[in-house]
Amino acid sequence: HCKWATCGDAFVNEAEGERREECDTAGNTAGCVDCKIQLGYDCPKNEEGGSTCEAICGDGLRVGEEDCDDGNSEENDGCTNCKVDENYDCTEGQDGKSSCVCKSGFAGDGCTECAAGFDPAAGCTECADGYVGEACDQECPKVGDAICSGHGTCQSGVVEAFCECQYGYYGKSCSEECPGGAENPCSGRGRCQIDGFCDCTSGTGGDCSGCLGNFEGPACIDCIPGFAGS
Repeated sequence: HCKWATCGDAFVNEAEGERREECDTAGNTAGCVDCKIQLGYDCPKNEEGGSTCEAICGDGLRVGEEDCDDGNSEENDGCTNCKVDENYDCTEGQDGKSSCVCKSGFAGDGCTECAAGFDPAAGCTECADGYVGEACDQECPKVGDAICSGHGTCQSGVVEAFCECQYGYYGKSCSEECPGGAENPCSGRGRCQIDGFCDCTSGTGGDCSGCLGNFEGPACIDCIPGFAGS
């Protein structure tokens, strides 16, 4: 027997008037709510008389199972067939349209090249030698090809990279030896500071090689001739 078509019975009522339905998927589903087609969807009638709804790829509105939608049908532009292309990141704007850019570490047409500072041997995911920082955009100080002159460790800074020098060396690229020489900085009688000056403890002079008062000897603990005590 015949009966009135009702919303939610999986049969689209195409009659004119208040009972007319845009779609019917046997209940509220993605694309069809209260028998109304939702923005970003196409809901053609199927063989059973109901609706089958799919997101409209390329309309600039990411809905449903779309990973992205940049509003076009171009390929390899970051979003192809509403799927994010390799080496891209896509974000959704307030209008629902996707905007895609190269992931960190990648650059060039199609994001197929390593960005400056990244190591191709590591798949563009790690910094190349001589670069530090989250974006691998801080170049380490060098002397020739030697990072920190081979006498320090390159560290990332707030604005630029800097060298953390091995004890006995100082300078922006750790290329300078402390007074007294790198093997015996400050003559063993003081502490070499990051600016290359010696903070003498038991010696005097720029390299702490001299003894204080009336003392002498390697450790400046021996009295000079004619003096006694400690």
